[in-house]
Amino acid sequence: MKNTIKKTLAGLVLAAASILPAQADNLRLRTELTQNDTNRVTQETVGVGNNKGEYFRAYNFGGTDNNPEFSAAAVSQSFGNSTTTVFGSTGDKQGEGLETSYDFGDLTLRANLEKSEANQFSQDATRIGGGAEYTLTDKLRIGAGFDRIHDAKGESNAGLVNVIYDPTNTDQLLGAFRTCQTDTRVDNSVIGAWTHYGKDESWGTRTWGKYDWNNQNEDTSFSWDSIWAQNPTFLKDISTVFLVRNERGGMYNAPVVTDALETERTPLGNRSKGGIVADFSGKVNDTSVGTTGNARVDLGYKFPKFALGSASFQPTLTGFYNFDLSGNNADQKGASALVGINTPYLNFGVEATVTEPTMDKSNPTVYFSLTASKTF
Repeated sequence: MKNTIKKTLAGLVLAAASILPAQADNLRLRTELTQNDTNRVTQETVGVGNNKGEYFRAYNFGGTDNNPEFSAAAVSQSFGNSTTTVFGSTGDKQGEGLETSYDFGDLTLRANLEKSEANQFSQDATRIGGGAEYTLTDKLRIGAGFDRIHDAKGESNAGLVNVIYDPTNTDQLLGAFRTCQTDTRVDNSVIGAWTHYGKDESWGTRTWGKYDWNNQNEDTSFSWDSIWAQNPTFLKDISTVFLVRNERGGMYNAPVVTDALETERTPLGNRSKGGIVADFSGKVNDTSVGTTGNARVDLGYKFPKFALGSASFQPTLTGFYNFDLSGNNADQKGASALVGINTPYLNFGVEATVTEPTMDKSNPTVYFSLTASKTF
């Protein structure tokens, strides 16, 4: 099986290389480092894309402190009304997967199949899933999804229904309900979301709240994330629909194999073209032994661009405070800086974050990333 995975990954690279000259609009390289007293994690990423986003991505992940070391790659291609993505990973996480969709006009169908191998960091598991979305009107869509996962713990079956409503040309409302059943319990979840977007809007938001519960005990949780930005970069569908779907990048996605084209984290500064940015997020767990969780506030400002020679710079400075809601841990605070640099030859993004140490650490946690991209 390991040889099969290696051949698959090699095929992905060759496939991307063959379509690069015809379809590529941009190339992106990024290196990341996260480090504290005992842990050091690195990731190197290469992505190739066009005006619809990246269709090929590969990365290498490594670290200490019992972190896995593995490589992953994925390539996505459209043929007529269909889109197919093949992905896989090798190393401490091994597996292969396929996701495909077909657009019949008002109806879109999707299916996915994944198989992972057992080792220290993953288990022998299979996933068969799919979904459908139907456009009722130009403002209203409804959808459904399912997943069947078989692993060492047994079999689980999940079902999902969702709705996407566009009341205006700059607002989107979304909701979903998911239930997952195993031999011993039933887990349920409901989510609601709102996005205000538009390239000409002076402000925007992407706000969601999610409530989870099960039938075994009284344990419940409520999580939320509310991002606000002046001169927003939020986009219709792209910034929100993943919240109510079980496909790649979805809030209810249940992968058993690493997909390199999974949605990446967007730095808060990139949510705005310039101005104030804020993020209010957290999670509260109400269990039989008490309440745990956290509430975090991020607040920053993206400054106007300024020129230095032939290059332009646009910095964002952000501070954050994380409140511990259990009373068992100390609150945490930190700061982040993000700088976008445009030159005639390459564009760069530099991000650095420092988080103060927890009680069992003597040094802060530091995150650093450097991104270089070229538009053809």
